[in-house]
Amino acid sequence: MKLMDKLSGKAASGRSRTGEDIRDHGEKEAVRMLKAGLKELGLPGGDSALAKLPNSDERKVLLALILRKKTTVSNYWIASSLAMGHPGSVSRMISAGRSDRRMSERFHALDKAINNLADPQ
Repeated sequence: MKLMDKLSGKAASGRSRTGEDIRDHGEKEAVRMLKAGLKELGLPGGDSALAKLPNSDERKVLLALILRKKTTVSNYWIASSLAMGHPGSVSRMISAGRSDRRMSERFHALDKAINNLADPQ
């Protein structure tokens, strides 16, 4: 039990080591990336406006690819944030996007643009 208490405490750096804190950080990063990606791709920011676009809109799939690869958020979170339908569909669209060469090129360009928005030099 003492070992479990140690694990749920703070790390030597003073930062928490609990899963909830890691999830919160992952979700905060996902929100940041989502906002930057929406802006970069010219997508509307509102839920209702995103819902009017097809679930498989290429720009939505690109953002889903970025969020899946770079954050810890679930397919459910991605599906609801991008209005992409069922979380299982998100998984299928991400898989199809990964195998599309053109989508891969756009993925790298979007990833770079999102990171440049976060770290202006």
